[in-house]
This record gives sequence, C-alpha cells and structure tokens, in this order.
Amino acid sequence: MGNRREFLKVSLAASAGSTAKIFDDSERNCLIAISEQIVPADEQWGGATEAGVINYIENWVGKYYPEMLPTYKKGVSAVQNASQRLYSKNFQELE
Repeated sequence: MGNRREFLKVSLAASAGSTAKIFDDSERNCLIAISEQIVPADEQWGGATEAGVINYIENWVGKYYPEMLPTYKKGVSAVQNASQRLYSKNFQELE
C-alpha cells in the first residue's frame, strides 16, 4: 500500500530536473536546515531532505507564486542574521 510520503518522494524526484534554482546555495542550505527541523529523519523515514522539500519549495515559488520569492528571501535573511547575531554561525551550521 502506498503512502503520502512515498508519493511525495517519487513525485518530487520526478520533478527535480525541471525545477529552476531560484535560491543561492546559502539560502538553499538554510531552507533545508529549517525544513529538517520541521520534518526530521527518524529510524523509519527520511526527513525533509530525502522528501525533496527544497525542490518542492523552489518549484512552488518559481512556477506558481513568484511574487512570494522576496518574502522567502527576506525570511531566510532574517533567520541567518539572527543566527549570526546569537551564535556567530549561519543557521545551517548549527548543531
């Protein structure tokens, strides 16, 4: 029997090749780290990275809601600035 996680994993993998890269590497890594906090891997399932969440976000923003790109970039910048201020590291570099 299939499940939603497996469906999303297969669907996102299939669409990954057509996704435009709209975030720079630092922004992508930050979004991946944030996503992993929301959907972490466990003993049974992969987390946000394995599900291709960054590809989903880029596809969603790039194709359907490009007007949201500045909001995403502003949010990532705010997270990075707060992390630098508090820990002198980018968010994705924190344990």
